[in-house]
Amino acid sequence: MFETIDTVLIGTSLTELSDDVVRAGLEVARTSGARVYLVHAFQPQWAYSAGPYLTETFIQETLEVEKSLAEQRLAEQVSRLGIRKEEMAGHVVAYGPPHRVVIEAAEETDAGLIVVGSTESPQLSKLFGSTADRVVRKAMRPVLIVRGRLRIPPQRVLLPVDLSPLSAVAFRRGLEVVGQIAPDPATAFEAAFVIPAQDSELFAAKDLPPASEAAALEELEKFVDRNAA
Repeated sequence: MFETIDTVLIGTSLTELSDDVVRAGLEVARTSGARVYLVHAFQPQWAYSAGPYLTETFIQETLEVEKSLAEQRLAEQVSRLGIRKEEMAGHVVAYGPPHRVVIEAAEETDAGLIVVGSTESPQLSKLFGSTADRVVRKAMRPVLIVRGRLRIPPQRVLLPVDLSPLSAVAFRRGLEVVGQIAPDPATAFEAAFVIPAQDSELFAAKDLPPASEAAALEELEKFVDRNAA
């Protein structure tokens, strides 16, 4: 079933490094006729430490101050990037793990697309996993991961597949999403299938020279014909 994108939910760290992510989400929203919903999650430093006992009053007061500062920084980012009032579907600033806050907000707002940045700290992402990794694994909605500036509409879109039924669903949904954010007929689409070494023998039985590559290409073309209509 075709689903239009009415709301683009964007995860932001509120730093200038996240400006490119918000810009990308905003351009996607403008192209698809949607509005943006900004999400920021915060966790005070003491949330990661095993320091001295903190009273409930101290914790609540700290969270209120952190949230107030984040709200101010979010307003500054909106102004800095020139997001108009009518382009905003809303925003949320909440305490908690970023991936969980983003996913819950996406469900509550019925977002058609989630936009997040790859990572601002490669070192930390290697240790703990990035927010983007967790959102991709756990979100039930399409996710666009942005690294650097994103050109809208894109000139070329690569669609990796593994020829499975699940991949077919993702392929069709991907085409629907890209069709809304890249309506330019000049955008080139290319499907890609990588043959795992252990699967080479499965293709060798077919009488095609060279067996594995030719058979895989034939299967990929059938896959595209079935799912691109």
